[in-house]
Amino acid sequence: MPHDTIGMTYKYNPFAAAYPSDRGPIGKIFQPVIDYRTYLRAGHMALMFPLGIAYFVFFVTTLAVGGSMI
Repeated sequence: MPHDTIGMTYKYNPFAAAYPSDRGPIGKIFQPVIDYRTYLRAGHMALMFPLGIAYFVFFVTTLAVGGSMI
């Protein structure tokens, strides 16, 4: 009986904590536009993309040079 302790089950909703539903339909649509977490996540992804490319280039170069020197 996983996740069923008092007779009620919990259904995971990934948007429950990020965007509260105490606003009207227009507020629900435009809430991500004015929420600071949207821009925080966009900035995080903007930083992770060049870092990911740099890691990839470093490891491919390291493996190619190390493999050829063996």
